[in-house]
Amino acid sequence: MVPIISNFQTMHNPNYPDTTSPIVLKVYFDGANQFDFKFKAPIGSTLDIYDGDGTMTQVGGNDAVEVTHTTSYPSGKTRTFYFYVEGDYADITWINVLNQSMISGDASGWGVMVNLILIAIGGTFIVCRIDGWDTLTSLVQVTMKDLLTRRGDISIFANAPLLGSLNIQGTGIYGDLSTLYQLPFSGVLVDRSVGVTFDAIQSFTVTARFWAYDCKWTSTMVDNALISLANGGTTTSEIFIAGNNAARTSASDAAKATLEGAGCTVTVNE
Repeated sequence: MVPIISNFQTMHNPNYPDTTSPIVLKVYFDGANQFDFKFKAPIGSTLDIYDGDGTMTQVGGNDAVEVTHTTSYPSGKTRTFYFYVEGDYADITWINVLNQSMISGDASGWGVMVNLILIAIGGTFIVCRIDGWDTLTSLVQVTMKDLLTRRGDISIFANAPLLGSLNIQGTGIYGDLSTLYQLPFSGVLVDRSVGVTFDAIQSFTVTARFWAYDCKWTSTMVDNALISLANGGTTTSEIFIAGNNAARTSASDAAKATLEGAGCTVTVNE
């Protein structure tokens, strides 16, 4: 367990905090459920975490071990707080605020945290415009679910050569997924993101899963994806391109047979 370095009272500002930190979240406290901020940072790094209720807690990083800071708002009363992080936030390698519907905010400025390898945000009311994330070249895993994303081209992730897991569900992200063909994917999941397309035939490889559901892909896009996955030598993976995507055509007959012969489970609209 990572020790709390110190905890003391600060001046409580009920309005938006006067901070340059990229991590500012509005917490809608329901009187019972606390907010968990999960992160990783190197040993020796210290985050100054302001819960917005007048307290500031200094918490140290613990290298590869995920650290959880839990707010301690007084129970029984519904209130709104501004939560923010100062100190060595530039050292953060991992942020996980997944499935916490009590928070909102803007993650667009997280591109200044160039050491990030994992971002997991979703089930929240966070806005995220990813066009400022071109600096995040160390990303390995990105999960973004049901965000109020206003803009951002998926091709920006081509700047992260180690990205192996991309999970995008119910966002406004757009662009051509086939442009990421050089990344070492274990899994790609694109769900209810109708701005994401698959416009070109490439050599595209996954080692576990390729999922595109309810993206309104045309038959050409579905064919392109299947042919690209076959070209990439994809084996023993789950390939699921269904929902409101169009049916594939005979142009992908050979690719589908190749994938199934390589041990893949292929589910597409026929």
